Amino acid sequence: MQIQKEAIKQRILEAALSDFYQYGYKGSSLRRIAKAASIAPGNIYSYFKNKDDLFYAVTGPTLELLSSFINTAFKGRDISQIDMNEISDHVVALFLNNTKTFWILMEKSDGSSIEQVKEELTELIAYRLMVELVPVIVKDNEMNPLISKVLARACMEGLCEALKQFNGDEEELRNLVETFINIQFNGFRNQLKETLS
Repeated sequence: MQIQKEAIKQRILEAALSDFYQYGYKGSSLRRIAKAASIAPGNIYSYFKNKDDLFYAVTGPTLELLSSFINTAFKGRDISQIDMNEISDHVVALFLNNTKTFWILMEKSDGSSIEQVKEELTELIAYRLMVELVPVIVKDNEMNPLISKVLARACMEGLCEALKQFNGDEEELRNLVETFINIQFNGFRNQLKETLS
């Protein structure tokens, strides 16, 4: 009996992934998800409290991976010495392994309890930049703290735009993301050094 229940839950999750990806949170339908999972609509509530709970069950693992990467990647290492190619390799791998849930989170979460996820991830990036990168580059000089927010937003939006260009060619995607990250961060470092010296 337990195996059957897990199989049903898995069918619900797969149907929900497809529905959320196609219609977004707002446009998704528990009735349509139930039909795709070959169950009665009310049966979804045996596994998930509501649509938002199901949405988080589908997207939560990817959100946790993204948050963990942003919070802990290369922590304890001098960020000014990190090879930007390492960062781009991690970003591309994370995207390729979670493409649908990545896009659901970034562009299709309106109306859900985590609809601000893109902004929250951008804030995490800004915090790490302000705490780890800016002090290494700026040293004793003062700098407007908004620069880390601007850079984080440019980083998030630029990466999303680069990832939108993915057409199945993984090598092309790696090159695009790697080039973007190198220009973004090396340009930032060089500009700050020139400006503040």
